[in-house]
Amino acid sequence: MPIHPFVVHFVIALFPVSVLLDTLGWLIRNEKLHFAAWINLIGAGIGLIFAIISGLWEKSHIFTTSESGRILEVHETLAFISACIIIPLALWRSGKKVIILKKCWPIYLLISFVGISTVLTGALYGGKLVYHHEIGIRVINRPRGTSTDPESPLHKPRDNSFYPSPDSTK
Repeated sequence: MPIHPFVVHFVIALFPVSVLLDTLGWLIRNEKLHFAAWINLIGAGIGLIFAIISGLWEKSHIFTTSESGRILEVHETLAFISACIIIPLALWRSGKKVIILKKCWPIYLLISFVGISTVLTGALYGGKLVYHHEIGIRVINRPRGTSTDPESPLHKPRDNSFYPSPDSTK
């Protein structure tokens, strides 16, 4: 059973909440919000480590076409960039919680918003892999000996709309 889809949502949720709580804490000068933000940031950092490890493991067990392979590479690159932002922020916050917010708030906030953009853009590409290219969906259910030809109907991307089209129910 794929683990990556379960773990990655912790990062997608916890990191933006951390930045939101820090921003609110700074605006209304509330230390409890900064502490809650720090806890969310630590959770996002731990989740990111597990998301990258599980993503790399699952990458070695999936079939990709040339198009989905390019999207997967962008998704992976954004995950590594996110790690290079979130983990240092978590370490920085853990070492000097108060100093960051008083002296370096603009820098911290700028780095955090860049981190949010990489996390959410990576999530967008991950969603495109799952919902448009069906990456990871047929890994378990694909019968042995099934064609790995990219032109096979099994590997053709479906329409990315939320509701199925009438001819997809046949």
